[in-house]
Amino acid sequence: MYTITITGTTRERVVDSGEEQLVVAAAIKKDGRVVDLRNLGFPLDKSEDEIREELAKVLAAYVRDQEIATQTQRSEELNANADELKEKLEGMSIEHASEQKS
Repeated sequence: MYTITITGTTRERVVDSGEEQLVVAAAIKKDGRVVDLRNLGFPLDKSEDEIREELAKVLAAYVRDQEIATQTQRSEELNANADELKEKLEGMSIEHASEQKS
């Protein structure tokens, strides 16, 4: 199971705009083990619920990306196996000796 846990928050000034934002540090975990770390900036007028919703979206996107990566890896393995099998099969002859009784 994947979870996202807030590990810290800070207020920081954005260099380009000069506005302050809330930076939320979060750990994405799979089965309790940290698999990714994220820092996300939010305007100071965001509510707790809005930040919670955004973190849920971040987690959902991460899980979706992992599922796609797993499918891609599996597809690559199948393609490699198919290429290997193709090479082994090309030119193969199968003989059968018939036993005719006279």
